[in-house]
Amino acid sequence: MRITLVSPYGGEPPEPHLGLLYLAASLENVGHSVTIVDVTYLSFKAGKYLNSRTLCDIVEKTKPDAVGFTTISNNYSYALSLAKRVKDRLNVPIIFGGPQATHTAKQTVSAFKWIDFVVRGEGERTIVELVKSIEDGSSFENIPGIAFRRNGVTYQTVDRPFIEDIDDISFPAYHLVPKLKEYASLTSRPNRVVAPILSTRGCPFKCIFCSASTMWKRTPRFRSPSNILAEIMQLKKTQGINEVKFVDDTFTINKQRAKAICRLLRAEKIKWGCLSRIDTMDTRLLQQMKEAGCERIYYGLESGSPRIQKFIHKNLSLENALKIIGRTRQLGIECMVSFIIGFPGETLQDMELTRQFSEKVAATGAHCQGHVLVPLPGSEITRDYFDNTALFAHTSSMASLPPYWKLEDEFILEEERWVKKFPDIFSHYYSIRGGIDQHVLKIYEWTLCQWAMAGSPPEVS
Repeated sequence: MRITLVSPYGGEPPEPHLGLLYLAASLENVGHSVTIVDVTYLSFKAGKYLNSRTLCDIVEKTKPDAVGFTTISNNYSYALSLAKRVKDRLNVPIIFGGPQATHTAKQTVSAFKWIDFVVRGEGERTIVELVKSIEDGSSFENIPGIAFRRNGVTYQTVDRPFIEDIDDISFPAYHLVPKLKEYASLTSRPNRVVAPILSTRGCPFKCIFCSASTMWKRTPRFRSPSNILAEIMQLKKTQGINEVKFVDDTFTINKQRAKAICRLLRAEKIKWGCLSRIDTMDTRLLQQMKEAGCERIYYGLESGSPRIQKFIHKNLSLENALKIIGRTRQLGIECMVSFIIGFPGETLQDMELTRQFSEKVAATGAHCQGHVLVPLPGSEITRDYFDNTALFAHTSSMASLPPYWKLEDEFILEEERWVKKFPDIFSHYYSIRGGIDQHVLKIYEWTLCQWAMAGSPPEVS
């Protein structure tokens, strides 16, 4: 079969969607022909917003037997709108996947009749079985990890067991997208040819605002250092990369493994960055990471209030956090530190503690990033508090597009209607009611972000 996989608009800078590249490799392994349509890359290349008619033309030229879309919360309504037009034009099976679709699978298939299937969770094996059943016309009930509709009734099958040895998964199919140098040419730093690398799947922690624990059942699985190095070497040879971005939720979960990776990277003299967590880091590991070429780290700290740290199950020592962040900067490693405000029960005093702590973080030379809490589907905080939410200052999910790109009016109208009609699907447009006015939250968010303005914020995410 001919399968077209679509990566919708995803903000900037453009980069290949790693999940789609993994799915494409799995499909190609069993003989299917795969095309990837990267909407963000195509639009940045054209220097303008590509409307749905143009994108449908592009998809139609691939002559697909089925079309898949990867999704996150920020582009979900856009993906739904584009998928609707692809369905109207081509009348082929439409498959959704990704975190947002996973956490709202049954609701999505029930609410949007042009979505035929949702692949839930880890998709490499599921997509192969699903495409085979579509091709054969066989039953879908025995395929773990999907949601589908039959005769107007929506079904969700049992969860698919995780792939135990993720070294067995084929490397991403980079030959299906433009060269990474082409992606780099569209950024503000064209000499940085960066490859995203996923070395771990899953996160063992239980932060109540995050959906990763639901997605991955708090069961991390690790690629071997040798397998990671093999992929990097291949990308150096085929793509000319000079930098790696580890996109694991927490690269340093296993310190011994992180050190083993550092020993291999040191010989390659390649720059890299990662996401980490304060309580998985120590000064010795930081030193080894620096010697191995690490140039940037993103830390999720979230609050400067000990009370809120406990409430959100982060439980980080603020004293240790300042020590680790300070040592990171002393080693010359750029770092971004994330803060979130607007948790249930959070007081102005809690927020002030966060603001004051962000000043201490900024004094080390680190950059701060402020957010107002978003109730993500699949997170514990959404499950427990969503009955006490309110729609907050509706903003298009495509607000991250360049301001001179105008989203189609009908897409915006569809989004506004769906957000109000299906709050369980679009919970990220809502805020949890509390004692603090939303405008005060936005002021604090802006204040936190000002500590990032001392220089050009590093691209660490």
